[in-house]
Amino acid sequence: MINIKSTLKNIKDNDLYRVRKVISSAQDTNVVIDKKKYINFSSNNYLNLSNNPEIKNCAIKLIRKYGVGSGSSPIISGYTKEHLMLEKYISKMLILIRALL
Repeated sequence: MINIKSTLKNIKDNDLYRVRKVISSAQDTNVVIDKKKYINFSSNNYLNLSNNPEIKNCAIKLIRKYGVGSGSSPIISGYTKEHLMLEKYISKMLILIRALL
């Protein structure tokens, strides 16, 4: 039988115990944790677009129009004209027959 207490102690003793950090800044190239600024090497913000004003304004406009959340799979409930336009744009940009979001 697994002894959870000893297993957890072993994890902590070997510096393998992970604690989620609360950030007090936007997810960007730098983040602020406990009033300290850190370079964010873990972000999915590869193209540094997460705080682009044009993208944020477009997102706000579409949230006002459609709300938030996908509802369900596009194959079940359909998808928006904006999704279709983006798929076409991506496929053209990458010189592909189709793109799927």
